[in-house]
Amino acid sequence: MESFFDIQRDGSNVFDEFSIVKNHPDFCRKWMHQYPVIFITLKEVDGTTFEAVYAMLQGVIAELFIKYSFLETDSRVNPADAATFHRLKFKEKCETKEEKNKCFKEIKTS
Repeated sequence: MESFFDIQRDGSNVFDEFSIVKNHPDFCRKWMHQYPVIFITLKEVDGTTFEAVYAMLQGVIAELFIKYSFLETDSRVNPADAATFHRLKFKEKCETKEEKNKCFKEIKTS
């Protein structure tokens, strides 16, 4: 799925022999390589305490933000999604009523 949808890939030749490309070319033009796909695996997250596992999970997520930093500025990404990515990246919270209003206003106007 990642290879089919991800906007960072150009693996159309990978799918050339599959019936979906041969039988549904319009579908493929519309959907193939049109979306950011974030792949996350938790297989390396391990530990004997909650704190150790939590720290490892933070590291995995931090690496994802570095790898997918293009999402903030890529014109193909929905502006509301880019704003959410930015808020998460910089740990901007939406906890108080004022913060929630600001967060939801950004989403509605994007």
